[in-house]
Order: sequence, then structure tokens, then C-alpha cells
Amino acid sequence: MSKLTYFHNSLNEELTEELRGRMEKAESDTLQVYELCKTFNTLSRRKAYYLYKEVYGKELQVEEIGRSLTNLCLMGLLIDTGTTEMGDMGARNKVYQYNPNPPANPVKIPKKICVPLQFIETENGIELDMEKMSDEFIQKMGHYDNIILNKNK
Repeated sequence: MSKLTYFHNSLNEELTEELRGRMEKAESDTLQVYELCKTFNTLSRRKAYYLYKEVYGKELQVEEIGRSLTNLCLMGLLIDTGTTEMGDMGARNKVYQYNPNPPANPVKIPKKICVPLQFIETENGIELDMEKMSDEFIQKMGHYDNIILNKNK
């Protein structure tokens, strides 16, 4: 079976339009990938890439799809099936499945963590308060690190 046949969108035109509409309403690339998984039940990075391109009519980078699948799994919206499939150039791709019982309040993993600039007045004038900013940044990083560590147990 060729790759093109395997990843062919099996939905009729009406359902494809409905899925495309849901993807357009999604707030982020991650939630667009989630709409694909809800529709097709299982998804790997390679399958998501080809289906996204076919259904949505745009290309999403493979790295973005991989990040989205990982985040959706950490959020509890997808389940890692523990299986892999062969990807392009021999790479192995994890296969994820739609979680029929997703958590009521999934934790959203941000793409970036920001802290506000904070200044202090010194004898040399006004300077950035790097110590205070670093402490806040480390606290935020620790929060998400604990979430990820607890999900992987």
C-alpha cells in the first residue's frame, strides 16, 4: 500500500468541509491537530502531516505537529498507544489515540514562558532586576516541569 493511499482522507466532501471549518475555528495549531485526531481516532506525526495538508489545504511543519501531539498527550487529550510506525527515511513515529474521556480542565502547555521586565534603581542608575526576573522565570519553568514529570510517571 502506498503512502498516498494510506494517508488519503477517507471522509466525504461534506465531512471534510465540516472538519476544515472546525480547524479554522481552533485557537492554535495544537487544537487543529486535535480536531484531526478527534475525527480519525488515531494519529502519528506523519499521518497528521499529510491529513492536515489534505484537509486544511496548508502545510504545517513536521516539528510543529510533533510538538502539538506531545502537548496534547501531556494535556490528557490524547493517549500514547505505545506503538510506533515507520516514518520517512526510517524514522519511527509514535501513534496517539483520541482520549474518549478527556480531563475536564486540561493543562495547557505554553509555547513560551515570559516574565515582565522589572527594574531597580542603583547607584549607576536604573537597571534590570535580573535576580528577581530569574527567580520568577525559574518558578514558572518548575511549574510546567512538574506537570510534565507527573504525566510521564
